[in-house]
Amino acid sequence: MLNMKSHTRRSRMGVPKRVLLGLTASMFFLGACDGLFDVDNPTNILDQDLADPQLLRALSNTPQGAVSIGYAGGIQHGEIVGDAATHVSTNTAWLELDAGVFSSFNEAYEGVYNTMAQGRWVADDATRRLEELVANPSTDARVGVAYFWSGVARTALASLFEEIPFDNNPPQTPAEIYRDAIEHFQKSAQISAAAGDAMTTAAALGQVARSYRDLYFEGVHYGGGASPQLFAQAENFAREALSVRPDYLVNVNYAPPGSTNTVFTAYSTGSIYNVMDAGYANRMDPVSGQRDMRIRHNPRLTVSSDGRDVYEQQKYDNRSSPIPVSRWQESELIIAEHRFMQGDYEAAVNHINRVRSAAQLSNFVSSEAAEIWEQLMYERETEFFLEMRRWQDMRYYEIMPPRWIPAAQALGVHRRWPVSVLERGSNPYYR
Repeated sequence: MLNMKSHTRRSRMGVPKRVLLGLTASMFFLGACDGLFDVDNPTNILDQDLADPQLLRALSNTPQGAVSIGYAGGIQHGEIVGDAATHVSTNTAWLELDAGVFSSFNEAYEGVYNTMAQGRWVADDATRRLEELVANPSTDARVGVAYFWSGVARTALASLFEEIPFDNNPPQTPAEIYRDAIEHFQKSAQISAAAGDAMTTAAALGQVARSYRDLYFEGVHYGGGASPQLFAQAENFAREALSVRPDYLVNVNYAPPGSTNTVFTAYSTGSIYNVMDAGYANRMDPVSGQRDMRIRHNPRLTVSSDGRDVYEQQKYDNRSSPIPVSRWQESELIIAEHRFMQGDYEAAVNHINRVRSAAQLSNFVSSEAAEIWEQLMYERETEFFLEMRRWQDMRYYEIMPPRWIPAAQALGVHRRWPVSVLERGSNPYYR
């Protein structure tokens, strides 16, 4: 086990911060780096040891490794809250997610918060250390990638939780975190562009576009009112991302046993309790009338005790399956959404069809606003199935999750999970 001995500060989770960094690096990359531990004292890795190129490589990969576990957990549990997945058993934590009950302690989202909060800290710390260690941080692709994953940690936390405190400081609103994420993504894009890394540049710009779209809806539903300029910014950055690389795609990667795609382990390993929602099964494309293969699953396994058909998803087919985090289809649909809002229906349809064409689906044709909007909603929920988008979109578009109990529905759809009990117990601003 790595022991990053140079500092002994403790994170709010009570875990030595250097140990967190070392654990992530060793867990995620032990099998990939021959000679990784060829240092003077292999049980105590000091700052100066990080000058070793292989150790520096491990450090540069740490931000993604730190974020990966919490990110999959956010999808695994967040989809239960929306309408993409469901739970059938007597597990109280999961049943409460399914019913929209999350006003108090729940071990499921407690774990997501703690893992993602720690991942955010480790990603930030690794990014800072990389900047100190590399010769030219403003043009080093590794630093650009590190900033990207620090931004991803922020958008994930803001998407799932009602407030987010950093480093024992007062909690911030999701809107404040989205703005913070924008700064990280813009820095990632700037550094990556200088380093000649077009893929990360485009992916970071795409995440800026997504975050501006998020800010628009935060204003609409959580105070401040609609700001058309925010959505215009989203479209501008989406176009810029596509101009850098029109086919950009960045995944969060998994490497068992160090990190595992828990979306697969939850929904595709023979369990009949955590399953994709049957409403997504055998999805028929409304344009062609043919099966839409963007949502893949096995044949029906069984019928649950309460009469629901049980299917396993096959979007992620093993524990190592990567999960898309930033991809060009999202930029296309952001542009389509804003074009629709501006009454430019022809352009909206064109951008929808670019996404459909890549999925080998026939073109959608319409000039009717209601039809175009319905198709745009279909494309978003189908294209981003099990990618941490659906529950967020349901809040934004005020779509009530179908299995929420009346008491949860009465509280409204614009709710997120609370921060963890562990955070509240250790952060002085909650005392």
